[in-house]
Amino acid sequence: MNWKEIKTSEDREQFLEAVQDLHDSCIVQAVYNPSTYVEESGAMQPINTHSQLNITLQQQILGGGRNTIDLRFEEIVLFRLFPRPPRYDSIIYDCTLLRKDGLFYWADFHTREIDASFGSLDLSAPGRDAGTWVVAKKMFWKMEQTGWKRTPAE
Repeated sequence: MNWKEIKTSEDREQFLEAVQDLHDSCIVQAVYNPSTYVEESGAMQPINTHSQLNITLQQQILGGGRNTIDLRFEEIVLFRLFPRPPRYDSIIYDCTLLRKDGLFYWADFHTREIDASFGSLDLSAPGRDAGTWVVAKKMFWKMEQTGWKRTPAE
């Protein structure tokens, strides 16, 4: 399946509808790739000219099976991976995807206010504010459906 870029509010709505706001999902992998590296000679290339983050999620499907959803963020501004503690579940019940000032704000929890959730998290309540969030200039997604959905009887 090809990557779909989210550019417009219509793209955003199509993504959220297709993945059902990531309801009943969980993160299974996150891979960050900056453009920095050290050459074999030991010379360092320290300038991060392009960064990319890939997050793979699996989504439980009503009636059986799962979807695999891949998110790709490019030109990362901020990235926070904050796993929930052992006594809290890691289920995504609803995600956030907002765009402000040319940046995408994505989180594996729901909020309507960017500043409240992305700027001043209350770390004394890890069950409430734990979670992963990303601020990036570009966002892409793709989904592999490996389950089936039960449709209501007509």
